[in-house]
Amino acid sequence: MLTARQNFKPCEGYGTDDREHKRLHFIGSKGWVATFVVADLILAEYNLRGSVQRAASLVQSCRALRERKRNKKEDARLLEYDKTLMKLRRIINIYELALYEQQATLPEDLRPTYEFLTRNPVWYLRKELIDDCIAKGGCCSRECRCCENRHLHRKSRKGTGHCTAECRCCEDHRGFEYTEKEKSNITDQLRRMLNHRGPGFVLRMAEAYFSAPDIPEPTSSKPTSESTSEPTAKEKLSEIPNKEEKEKEEREKDEKEKDENDKDEKSSTASDFEDVEPLIGESEGIKDFKWKGLFKKY
Repeated sequence: MLTARQNFKPCEGYGTDDREHKRLHFIGSKGWVATFVVADLILAEYNLRGSVQRAASLVQSCRALRERKRNKKEDARLLEYDKTLMKLRRIINIYELALYEQQATLPEDLRPTYEFLTRNPVWYLRKELIDDCIAKGGCCSRECRCCENRHLHRKSRKGTGHCTAECRCCEDHRGFEYTEKEKSNITDQLRRMLNHRGPGFVLRMAEAYFSAPDIPEPTSSKPTSESTSEPTAKEKLSEIPNKEEKEKEEREKDEKEKDENDKDEKSSTASDFEDVEPLIGESEGIKDFKWKGLFKKY
């Protein structure tokens, strides 16, 4: 998730009925941007995104029907889906051209940043847009991760983004599908919010669409006087012991330890037998007793 700097502020008198007073100032530039410029581009992008999500939903329905045995009603439904998909391809192309028009006519202060942002296929994962999707009950408010993975299912970068009224996952979560009238009302609601006399919503959207992400500068680590220089490659190699010499030393060490253990064993055995030698020649019972006591040590 990328956050943006606060690069926009409203003009004085923003919120009056006069359209000319609805302007935003892009900090760092000398000019002002009319609110309808930002609103028209966002609406064009929303319409394209909705059509793409509608087509994806129909493709999923067609695939489900083709993978099972169908009756006559389902065959007719599949044929209707195919016809609708053909119409949607035309609509998507028209909306792509409409979005291109809005992008091409952007002011010089906004176009470079917008083009830089949209080169990234997941450019829409901005904090402002994620928060807006959560507030509307979209996929970002659930664990399905549809918004995060939506760019993986479309080759073109255009038309990918957060949920619209056409989102199939949101439709399954709601349990019903919006009517065409309700979808039109949702689009009109977005238009009203972007052109509202209060600039809060359009400022957040302008930050998401036209502000470069705030990337922290890397911290430089200064070398301290106490730090020692690293050894050279030659010094490192000299520290590595020779393998054959090491194995030879280990063998000699093992043999030495073995000899010492043998000597200790012999000396301990001799001392034990010294206690028995004076008993030789005595009765067999005493001799057996002493030997049994000796073996108890082992």
